[in-house]
Amino acid sequence: MKKKRSDLSRHLSPVKLFLNDIEEIITIIQSVCPEVNIANRDYEFESFEELKENSGHRLKELKISGHSTVLSNRSYVSLDIKKYDIFLYSGAESEAVVGVWYTLKEFLQKKAGWISRFLNAVVWFWIFWIWLLISVILLETTKKYIEVHNIVEPFAIIALGAAFLFLLLSLLKHWRGSIIYLERKHKVSNFWERNRDNIITGLIGAIIGATITLAGQFLIKSISK
Repeated sequence: MKKKRSDLSRHLSPVKLFLNDIEEIITIIQSVCPEVNIANRDYEFESFEELKENSGHRLKELKISGHSTVLSNRSYVSLDIKKYDIFLYSGAESEAVVGVWYTLKEFLQKKAGWISRFLNAVVWFWIFWIWLLISVILLETTKKYIEVHNIVEPFAIIALGAAFLFLLLSLLKHWRGSIIYLERKHKVSNFWERNRDNIITGLIGAIIGATITLAGQFLIKSISK
């Protein structure tokens, strides 16, 4: 009897990582895969130190992979960080390697934060166009029912405007993409670079709160007329 190979893969949101994050990722992979390979778009490196010496202090792409000949010749985990996409893959016959895949997934999702998961550009693109279609249908079908139409119209406009706003925010966040600093966070000299995610998160939270408040007030006024 032979255990079947378990292939796992997931596309994740872009993230901002610092030197200690990359070190932790390598440590996680090395816990089950002693042989770790590190590469960027143009080169493969023999060690992490060689990467730091030859890649400057900021990267947009990085691939870290490891395989274990002890657990299985086919036990393999790979993390491919690109500007607009992160691809995490594992092909394993070992529960330990599968566990590493899930650990890395949770680590990267935590680094991306709930805002990045919420502002998924693909999801909001479809939400916007589907709601636009629904709004047109609702407005057309309620025209002859004046009272119903007066309630549906402001609701449809508010929801469509909110979907469009979130689509724009998701595109802006996606456009920024992943950034990898080969320095520790406190040594990144620029205040904006160190704290950009927190600032953006705060602004987006404020925009969402203001949008919900204004939409609610507008809807109440429209219904009460």
